[in-house]
Amino acid sequence: CDTFFWDNLPYTSNGIYTNAYNSINTCDSVVTIDLSINDNHGTPLTLELILDDYCRETYWTVKDSYDSLWYEEGPYNCDPSGGGPQANDTVTKDIYLDALECYTFELHDHFSDGMSASIWGGTDGSWKLTDYNGITLLQGAGDFGASIGVDYYVTTAIPSTIKVISNKANQIFAFPNPFDNTTQLNFYNLTYPLDIDIYDISGRKSQEFNNISSKTLLINKSQLSTGIYWVIVRNNNSVKPLKLIVN
Repeated sequence: CDTFFWDNLPYTSNGIYTNAYNSINTCDSVVTIDLSINDNHGTPLTLELILDDYCRETYWTVKDSYDSLWYEEGPYNCDPSGGGPQANDTVTKDIYLDALECYTFELHDHFSDGMSASIWGGTDGSWKLTDYNGITLLQGAGDFGASIGVDYYVTTAIPSTIKVISNKANQIFAFPNPFDNTTQLNFYNLTYPLDIDIYDISGRKSQEFNNISSKTLLINKSQLSTGIYWVIVRNNNSVKPLKLIVN
């Protein structure tokens, strides 16, 4: 909504945008985003984070009341001794969440001195978390110790209009992933009905779903153990297997 940030650049117009990246094997990876900007709606939460000189120590999370991880970002790209590519950068993040659920936002610092680089001759960082109505939920600057956080309840969620697509149109996603209790599989441009198998890391089949005709499927942790799994769409061979992590 309004603005979408990609590689720290703002995008404010609808369109197809492409960036190229070099992998560790010097092969090019091309990422394409089909972006729609909705100027008539806001987002449930907005985080404005100004990093200090030691942003390698900074990261943040959003979890629900079941301890499922919805968002996680950081540490950021700074040198261990201070400075670096993202030192003192401004990070703006729109946070989209389901309604009728309680969430916890936490800002962390590995060194346990918050974002207080001025102690070491640098520039302090700051943070501000606001809701859809512009009400500040959490705000501050400098030293907050090892972590600082706030709990909040989302009564109305406005979904994102931003869709990220890869080179293949037919895909399967899970959100949240990793998850603690439940996760939802989302299917895009597949041939229905779907036959889905879930295998553990050793290759043993843990779950099987047949004749799925909907675009989503809820997976419950009670039927799985903690670990790594692979979700395979048995009757759509062109779909890449999905790595699923159960906490």
